[in-house]
Amino acid sequence: MAVSATNSYTGKGIAESFEDIIFDISPEDTPLLSMAKRMSAGQTYHQWQTDALAAAATNRALEGDDASFATLASTTVLGNYTQISRKTVQISNTYDVVRKYGRKSEVAYQLMKAGKEMKRDMEFAIVRNQASSAGGAATARSIWYNSWFLRRYSCSTNRRYSSNIH
Repeated sequence: MAVSATNSYTGKGIAESFEDIIFDISPEDTPLLSMAKRMSAGQTYHQWQTDALAAAATNRALEGDDASFATLASTTVLGNYTQISRKTVQISNTYDVVRKYGRKSEVAYQLMKAGKEMKRDMEFAIVRNQASSAGGAATARSIWYNSWFLRRYSCSTNRRYSSNIH
């Protein structure tokens, strides 16, 4: 059998076999952050109140008996500082418009990726119980994340608390 002199080994200009998609292999689940309700803060220190019902007990009274009044429990005031989080991207206009595999716009792709990274950064702060700080001229503010608090108020009572990231 004769072998052709021009074949896939010797031919020139053969197009690459290249998937036109980008497979993201990084874990991006943020279950605690996803459970938390977003709230708006009007200042760098934001406060809210929590309350709890008294423990369930046998509750019955005699007919015609005089009522006695119990001391009521006050609400608990909690607070948190806002935190500025930032991811930056810099793409030239030329690179953004040239044809690329897996994405049409490099800017849109990199911004989407940065958003996912920011969510993972917040989840990281939640699971390590990051302390809150007012910050200063040379120190950034930090938001308080306490995973016990988020689990208790997000899962058990359906109350969800968090501060927006500004």
